[in-house]
Amino acid sequence: MGLQGDEFTETGLPPEVRYSQATGDTDGRRAGGFRNDGAFKIETAGLEVGDRAAVESAVIGVKTGDRRFSRLMDKQGRSGLPVPARNVRSEDDRPLVPLPDLAIFGDSFVEGFGINYSWPAWLRDYFLPETGDLRGVHPLGDGSQDASQIAARVGARDVYVTLTGDTMPASGSVVVTALDPLFITATSEPSIPMTIQGVAGMITRNGGGVLTFHRETPGVAFAVSPRSVGRADARYWQDCTAIIAAGRNTTDFDLTIIRQEVDALNAFQRTVERRSLIIGITNASQSKPDTTSSGYPDESAGSTRYSAMRAANDDLAFTYGDRFVDMHRYLVDRGQREAALLSAAGYFTPFALNWTIHAATYAAQDAADIAKDIVPTSLRTDGLHLNTFGAAVYAFAIFRRLRALGY
Repeated sequence: MGLQGDEFTETGLPPEVRYSQATGDTDGRRAGGFRNDGAFKIETAGLEVGDRAAVESAVIGVKTGDRRFSRLMDKQGRSGLPVPARNVRSEDDRPLVPLPDLAIFGDSFVEGFGINYSWPAWLRDYFLPETGDLRGVHPLGDGSQDASQIAARVGARDVYVTLTGDTMPASGSVVVTALDPLFITATSEPSIPMTIQGVAGMITRNGGGVLTFHRETPGVAFAVSPRSVGRADARYWQDCTAIIAAGRNTTDFDLTIIRQEVDALNAFQRTVERRSLIIGITNASQSKPDTTSSGYPDESAGSTRYSAMRAANDDLAFTYGDRFVDMHRYLVDRGQREAALLSAAGYFTPFALNWTIHAATYAAQDAADIAKDIVPTSLRTDGLHLNTFGAAVYAFAIFRRLRALGY
């Protein structure tokens, strides 16, 4: 299988963004360099003859520790800036050095609610490996969590904890009577490492919803005030490229809260240039594919919730630029066409799914959805969540943006 689709330029990525390293003349005009698609390009338009000769470069590989760098060399052997090879791809389209793993922060969209094959699974098992990209993909989704809970769960922000008796015991466990935000819920991992007032341990939630903090090592008992500061252990995720899909469950799509928490998730990354993608919020339909009520409020064009959703997406787009993917616009405007392209390339054959028949079945509902600026029914399993077709399209949009940015 394989798909040679057109480049995802929904936000109009300029050529500069597609260069991992560029050279230029004394007037600041770009002369060429390594592009994020792996090509070494020399731009000649508008340059003097002497300028062209200076940038007709050879590429050599050098070793720096255990990482490979490519270095631009001119004809006289003068060395230019080193280019980390993570952005340089071989002729058969393989990264020369493994890229950082992907940590995907989100809710039920990341979790893959209602289907057996989520969009992170598509990314991990199909689109990335086909280009020789075998890095780890870590979906950290938890259904129904809002942006604050997501940021707290992965250690991107402080939380406020109250312990029974307002005391940290010298050893053992203590019941947590309040946790804000409540980041460990019924659908979360049953235990998450965290630190409270400098004491490392583990917070757990039992079947009855009781939260308990288990101190890691014995020490001295001490008093802790109500709403003492704590934080979940970020563990490995800070060293990954982040894909942030948070905000769908934030009350009224509150722009201020969403922006605050997304900023926190972005800021705690330790990767080069804080590499991250921010995924926009998608709206829900009031009806399921079987035309029964979905239970979601009106989020169609013109509604209050639609306006709030678009305002939040527009704010994130303004803040994060090319790192923002407007998934609502992508699924509504291009989702059906992308599903058809993926189908033609054979991606749905292993699942015994026929996009042509499926699309024809929901053609009328899709047209009504698109008129309301809602994600088409053919891509959904209920009023909101994606089916296998929708998950593949979602993942392919992410894949193309990762490649366009050299991530």
